[in-house]
Amino acid sequence: MGALIAMEGEGLFWARHYPEFVDHMLGWLAAQQTDPAEYEKLHKGTPFYYLGMAAFLSHDYQSATFFFDAAASEDFKVPNVRPEDQPAHLFMCLNPDNSNQAALEIVRLIVQKLNRVIGNYNHRDDATELSIDIVRDYFLRPQMQHPERHHRTLVTTFISFLAEWHHRSRMIDLGDAGSKEPFFTHLLRGCLLFESLLKENPKVPVTSKTSDLEALLRRLGKHLGVKGPISTSCADFDGLVCSLREREPLSSAILSTAKTRNMLSHNVVWISDSLSGQTYDLLAKNIVSSCLHAIATLYVATAKG
Repeated sequence: MGALIAMEGEGLFWARHYPEFVDHMLGWLAAQQTDPAEYEKLHKGTPFYYLGMAAFLSHDYQSATFFFDAAASEDFKVPNVRPEDQPAHLFMCLNPDNSNQAALEIVRLIVQKLNRVIGNYNHRDDATELSIDIVRDYFLRPQMQHPERHHRTLVTTFISFLAEWHHRSRMIDLGDAGSKEPFFTHLLRGCLLFESLLKENPKVPVTSKTSDLEALLRRLGKHLGVKGPISTSCADFDGLVCSLREREPLSSAILSTAKTRNMLSHNVVWISDSLSGQTYDLLAKNIVSSCLHAIATLYVATAKG
């Protein structure tokens, strides 16, 4: 793992004590910060990378993508090194073809998930044909190389939403008495990703006057191919869930995503008797298809044009 990691930390990782490893390494990194100048010079790519793996294997997907992105940031500082060939960037760009990465099996797992949702998207009415190579070349890599590094949040959110989805699906039908908060916040994160993709798109400038999601959809509707009246208001979450169907047209998927965003961003107390593993997956598929459609029409089309 490299000389920067204390041996006891390495032992925790290889013993698969991943939460303990994360705690240990956070303490180790905090101790290095006693001298801020030295901490800045210290190359922390390897610790961050293995923290990303440990967090992922602990089902803490948001922390995982944070650490992988932090490792990628360290690679940008190394002279005479192509960051895109380094393990952290291979992860962030979901590249399973280069075996020079300890997290290869994790990358392959996420790529499988992405291939499935791309297939679901491609079979919808009005879809613009996508492949994982197109998503990688026109969205993941450009955002990782964006001169404004905060744009990489689009990538971390995209990956963490995909990674967390199966984990939440396995939980939701275990009992009906528990809180739905973990499922609501996961869905909301996907909705916020969709909204962010619209706001940060390189094709159509977005001003403060179009910062509201409904106004955004009216502004970008012709590019997205949204048909019919655009209304994002909804006061019945359970009713929305009951209306879901497999592979809805993209106009319907986008509007259900927008309505979900507006409901869950203001309140997490909703009647949700109909939110089961099946309907949860249907809604998540709508959300990720909306995100993929934004990428296809506002990112890929712009770059190709």
